[in-house]
Amino acid sequence: MKLFFNKNEQGDIVVSIQNGTTVEPFNYLLMLHQLMENNTIEEPDFHDFEDEQKTKIKELLQKIHDAVAESLVATIDN
Repeated sequence: MKLFFNKNEQGDIVVSIQNGTTVEPFNYLLMLHQLMENNTIEEPDFHDFEDEQKTKIKELLQKIHDAVAESLVATIDN
C-alpha cells in the first residue's frame, strides 16, 4: 500500500492512496482492504512536510500496521 501526503493552498493535509496503478483520494475502507490482503505499507510520499510531521505520520502508519498484524494473528488463532 502506498500513501501520498500533500498540503493544499489552505495548509490542510490531503491524502491519496494508490489502488493498483491509479492514485485516488484516500479511502479508509480501501486502505483496510489492502492491508488485510498484504499488510505492507510502502514509504509514503510527502510534499511540503517538516521532518517532525513526517515522523509522526510514519509512527501512526506503523501503529496501524501493527494493529492489522495483531488482528490477522488473532483471526488465525481462532
